Amino acid sequence: DLGAPCSVNKLKIHWWGTSYSNDYDILAEIDGKYVKVKSREDELRDNDYYNAWGVVEGWEGQTTKVKLQMREGSVDPWYGKYYYGIRQIVIMGQEHTVTEDISLSRPVVTS
Repeated sequence: DLGAPCSVNKLKIHWWGTSYSNDYDILAEIDGKYVKVKSREDELRDNDYYNAWGVVEGWEGQTTKVKLQMREGSVDPWYGKYYYGIRQIVIMGQEHTVTEDISLSRPVVTS
């Protein structure tokens, strides 16, 4: 939940160890509906080894929430039972102010 409508310029995922997703979709809530905006194919990853950063460029539309649907995880080499590990997700962009129509679209007269 981004807390307010935002234009997303970039999304960064800091993967844990080698437990990253080889196939995923990024869904954004735009105008009250979740739509697929990006996928693993759009990610630039700095390496495919330990603690990689994946960077995905932004998308059109004012986004209020972001979901990550992950598939095809990579099992961790330490315990052999974790397939996904995320250290952090960083979303960069511009927040838009929410304006409320308190006059219900009627003309307002002030003195």
